[in-house]
Amino acid sequence: MDGNSQQKCLFKITMAITYYLLDTFTKEKFKGNPTPVCILEKSLSIKTMHSLAKEFNSPVTVFVEPQNENKIYPIRYFTVTGEIPACGHATLGAAFVKQGRIKN
Repeated sequence: MDGNSQQKCLFKITMAITYYLLDTFTKEKFKGNPTPVCILEKSLSIKTMHSLAKEFNSPVTVFVEPQNENKIYPIRYFTVTGEIPACGHATLGAAFVKQGRIKN
């Protein structure tokens, strides 16, 4: 074996997604409800979305899928335990991002 074959891979990048970490229901940083909002370029599997939600480890992670033929952006919500049907603060966070209202 050469020296390179014994090296272990520390990181493997398998995908890149755009996401925002929002604090909803507050005007102060690090207050309110933490909400990861993931803007997807293509739909992901349930398993992948659930894995990402577990990685974020927030109450709810929201996934905004690409616009469909009806010009609607489907939204899916995941907790660390699985998919849930809806979430108010995550819906508001997703709308905030899609409307371009993010300020540094």
